[in-house]
Parts: sequence; C-alpha cells; structure tokens
Amino acid sequence: MNLKNLKCIVIITIIIILVILLAIVLSYNELVRLDQEIDAHWSEIKNQDQRKVDLIPQLVALLSGYQEFESSTLENITALRSGYLNATSNKERADISVEMSSMFNDIRVTFEQYPYLNSIESLIGVQDEIAGTENRIAYARSQYIDAVKEYNTKVRSFPSNIVAGAFGFDEKENLFS
Repeated sequence: MNLKNLKCIVIITIIIILVILLAIVLSYNELVRLDQEIDAHWSEIKNQDQRKVDLIPQLVALLSGYQEFESSTLENITALRSGYLNATSNKERADISVEMSSMFNDIRVTFEQYPYLNSIESLIGVQDEIAGTENRIAYARSQYIDAVKEYNTKVRSFPSNIVAGAFGFDEKENLFS
C-alpha cells in the first residue's frame, strides 16, 4: 500500500467520523429542543390551570349566596382546587385538571337549571373567563400531546434512539391520553 492510498483512507475515515459526530450532535440537539418544548407546553397548561384555580374562589363567593345552588357542587370544586394546589406530581395535577374541567361543565349545566343565575353580570363575567380559560387549556393540552408524540417518536426512531439511550433521553408519559 502506498502513501497516497493511505492518505485517502485516513481522509475518508476522518470524513466518516465527522459525519457520525455531526449526526450525533444534531440528534442530541433535536432531542433537547423537543424536551424543552414539552416543558414549555406543560408550563402553559399549569399557567392556565392556575388561572382557573384562581377563579374558583370568585365563583364560589358569587354562588354561595344562592341557597338553591347545590352545595355539593361548591364543595367539590373547592376540594378540587385544594387538591390541585397541594398536588405533588405533574400526573396528579393533570388528573385534577381534567376533573376540574368536567366539574366546570357540570356547573354550566347547573346554571341552565337556575336561569336567574344567568342574569347576574358578575357571574356571567366569571363564567366567560372560565370558558376562555378552558379553551386555552384545551389548546395547550393539544400542543403538549403533540410535543410528547414528536419527542417519543424521535426517542424511538433510528438512529436518534441510539443517541437518546446514550444520553438518557427516556420516553415521556403523555398525561392527557
């Protein structure tokens, strides 16, 4: 083997190593970006959930004056608020968030049973804020679900699964599926 052939082999080997290193760096950076995107979407869900939780005392104060309004509804929504504020995990917060959304739907149905409640301006305002917040939460959950799906696909796809395994990128749990 002559010196010219040896130089070609060395250059080709270096190019292959550089391409592999570039692929690893790009894959790693993409995994980091996707991981951060999931965190950002989860933060938006928490932000909107907190907004909803902050509206609960207003709603309870407005409704507690109406004896005909079901006290169990007020107790349940207050208990959910406390549960959310005391939750220790994202999964627990997500589960309570879903329960709160269901409870607000029940409250809307209850409003229909008491038409005079719909005539109270401050109550209508709080109801509108809650409805808007619910819409933002639904959108944020959708974004979160999509981000988790994209991340998990990347973590499981070849060759990024090798980089994910090497650097400790594990699949994320989809908290809303």
